[in-house]
Amino acid sequence: MSKTSAGFIVILCLASFLTIFPDLAFATPQGSNIGKYLCISASWFSGNAGKGLAMIALFIIATTAFYGKITWGMAILVGIGVAILFGADALVVALGGFNCRGNFTIVTPPIGNG
Repeated sequence: MSKTSAGFIVILCLASFLTIFPDLAFATPQGSNIGKYLCISASWFSGNAGKGLAMIALFIIATTAFYGKITWGMAILVGIGVAILFGADALVVALGGFNCRGNFTIVTPPIGNG
């Protein structure tokens, strides 16, 4: 048996196991200590301290890109990374996950003008 077919069999077994026991596939912050600590660390990054550090980082990256020390592509990637970091909670909730307050919410865009 080759390595690729063995790896495929392992992945297939893992997927089958998670299909049989779906509760193991979901990491809800309500029932796990790891989820609690991940929510705490996420609040550090998305709080006021995280916003201040992101502003300083973006200023430094933009200044170094302006002086030609790094490429503009790298500066854009850092900006996209910061946007993903601060939009991650809304993205997880929109995909059907739990936010750090333990609420299951689905974000739907408004339809029409009403």
